Amino acid sequence: MSILSSRLNFNRLIISFSAEEVTELPSFTGSTLRGVFGKALKKSYCVVHHGNCDECMLKDSCGYFEIFESTNSSAELKSRGMEKRPHPFLLIPPVKTLYNKNEVLHFQISLLGNQMRHLPYILFSFQKMGEFGFGVERKKFIFLEVKDYFSGKLIWKDGKIDLKGISNIELGKDRLSGSDSDLYLSFRSPVKLIRSGRVIQKPNSLDFQNAIYRRYSHLFTLFGTFDPRDLEELRKIEFNEIYSEHKKWKRYSNRQKRSIEMQGVEGSYKVKTSGLKNYNVLQIMKYLNLGKATTFGLGRFRLKDIIVSN
Repeated sequence: MSILSSRLNFNRLIISFSAEEVTELPSFTGSTLRGVFGKALKKSYCVVHHGNCDECMLKDSCGYFEIFESTNSSAELKSRGMEKRPHPFLLIPPVKTLYNKNEVLHFQISLLGNQMRHLPYILFSFQKMGEFGFGVERKKFIFLEVKDYFSGKLIWKDGKIDLKGISNIELGKDRLSGSDSDLYLSFRSPVKLIRSGRVIQKPNSLDFQNAIYRRYSHLFTLFGTFDPRDLEELRKIEFNEIYSEHKKWKRYSNRQKRSIEMQGVEGSYKVKTSGLKNYNVLQIMKYLNLGKATTFGLGRFRLKDIIVSN
């Protein structure tokens, strides 16, 4: 019998670009990459060009709409606490912001559910991204290659696609562990959690439990299959802060044509998992991020087992 019963198809790709000139990107590159990716993907798909996706007669068969715009929830989903549909992808941006000419920029994209069926359009949009340019100054980049994160094999280079190297991971079934050890959790990007409409500056165990429940149940429900029994012991998890720091920064929204303040918490925690299910739920969540703005790359964390010596 499997430890967990929920299932979610998961793919992760590594994308590489080369800078055509010296380029300095904003301090948090996730917003920049998400913006130009959305613009390029829309350019790759759209044949109508009227700008209003919600009223487009082609939206039900449009990959751009499915990936970027289909955030409105049905009445049924809203009754289950899902005010907005999460996007079926998330970015892992580079930490580095300054690139010399010919220096390589790498970032990763994770695709959830059956989004790999859009891969040809997604690959074409990567080429468009480099042509559009990154950042406010639209500095140009050359699209070099795409690799599978898990196998390390080339998926695209020099216009040639090789799908044999793609690793199709089924979260909930693959990469499970028989361990139930406690964990060190450290955030690699700020996590944005909300309580009563406000960003939480000092999250507690309940805040993390709620964030895990929402993210896990929503993604598996929409893009896979969800079994609530996976989370029946979630309230036993304890998060004990080692250190934390509240961060603020600004990003430029090309859609709104203005700067927007962002905030979140960085830090590390000692996590008492209290069981095999909880341990494996957390191991899955490290692929899916926590909190808000995960498509930008927020809420990314890593885990390390706490080894107890006899």
